[in-house]
Amino acid sequence: MTAQVELLKGQIAVKDNQIAAKDQQLAIKDQQLDKQAFSLQSVIQENSRLNVKLLPESTEKKGRPWWRFW
Repeated sequence: MTAQVELLKGQIAVKDNQIAAKDQQLAIKDQQLDKQAFSLQSVIQENSRLNVKLLPESTEKKGRPWWRFW
């Protein structure tokens, strides 16, 4: 009975170590996701800034549609 209890304690210690390793991996993954989210947000902001520059100055109609050339 004592040997079995010691064996189970050993298994619990192994599982605790595995859980600690997974917690560390999850923390690293969260940091990477935060960096990616920040990078993506920066790209979105830059894209929005460039889109504003590419918009035409005026949106009023000028003459006929392009396909009515006659």
